[in-house]
Amino acid sequence: MIKNKLNAWKMPALVSLLLVVYACSEVVDLKTDNEGGQLVVYGRITNGTLGNEITLSRSTRSGLPPRFISGAQIEVIDGQGNRGSYTEDGEGVYLFDGSLTGIPGEAYHVRIRLSDGSVYESVPEIMPELSARDTLKYVLQEIDEVSNQGVSTTRSVISIFADTEILDPRSDLFIKWDIEEVYSFQQAFLPLHNFPFYVRNTCYVREELEQQRVLLYDGSQLRNTEINNQRVTDRTIDDDFRGVHYFNYIQQSLTAGAYNFWQGLDQNVNRVGSIFDQPPGALSTNLFNVDDPDEEVLGYFEVMAADTARLRITNAIVDRFFPTPCVSPPEVEATRFMCFRCIERLFEPECLDCLLIPKSTLDRPVYFD
Repeated sequence: MIKNKLNAWKMPALVSLLLVVYACSEVVDLKTDNEGGQLVVYGRITNGTLGNEITLSRSTRSGLPPRFISGAQIEVIDGQGNRGSYTEDGEGVYLFDGSLTGIPGEAYHVRIRLSDGSVYESVPEIMPELSARDTLKYVLQEIDEVSNQGVSTTRSVISIFADTEILDPRSDLFIKWDIEEVYSFQQAFLPLHNFPFYVRNTCYVREELEQQRVLLYDGSQLRNTEINNQRVTDRTIDDDFRGVHYFNYIQQSLTAGAYNFWQGLDQNVNRVGSIFDQPPGALSTNLFNVDDPDEEVLGYFEVMAADTARLRITNAIVDRFFPTPCVSPPEVEATRFMCFRCIERLFEPECLDCLLIPKSTLDRPVYFD
């Protein structure tokens, strides 16, 4: 069954889940009604190279941010005993080193050793096969909206829709979808004769969209082999569309346990009506303390196969004119010897350092043109 409900990349579980990636970088923040202290794990191993990371934290009293955990040793282990490692890349965030390739049909589990010597593992799960194919399409339209004050406005949007063909309509097929956008931003041009050491960087910005919705498919509930015109997102048309703009629709084939985890999160969050409220009830987990199985551990380690459908949108498609950002004023010509302090006031900060834009990187996606 397809479910489009409010959710977030924040999860109270008693829970608030915060997924920070694409989507792949992800963070989990689980807050409970007690004094906290439970280990919170969220991570995954996939059949690809993107999104393979783990976040570790300790839950805290309700309303307080989690305490992220550094210094852990983390391995993923397959059914033959082959191992790959996650190395820390920021407080509480561990990235997979790629030394092990996820293969559908193979079993995997994670082993976590904290700096205090305690060891946690996940129950081994078999990576599902990819059994569906997605295609994206778009519609340009105007959406009429009324504010809380009763003011009517019209918003220009590009609406993204998905068609999904179920290639293997079996009862144990579980799918989750995420949607993200990727676009570029170029720094200001500065004349080489005045700024010989300046590098005009181009940053690539990746934003997760629809973070308050969970798109799920349960093969035991839906026998159709096609899901057509699934509305994915309505994206306001703004100056982020001045160049090439990509929408990535990420399909994830889940295990039954991971599906139950996301379904429980979806139901818990929507029961209280706000992603920031404390929902009742606990979520399923596949994690445990090796030496103390009765210890409560929160979160989930997902074993999934992922595929991406991609839609390329150009400025010609949206048919809008957007002013060029970061235009250099005449004063820049008179500035000498890399005197950035002399010109900083003439630009927005990101025009001289585009990495100041949240979720930006200098790494150009391989598909980007």
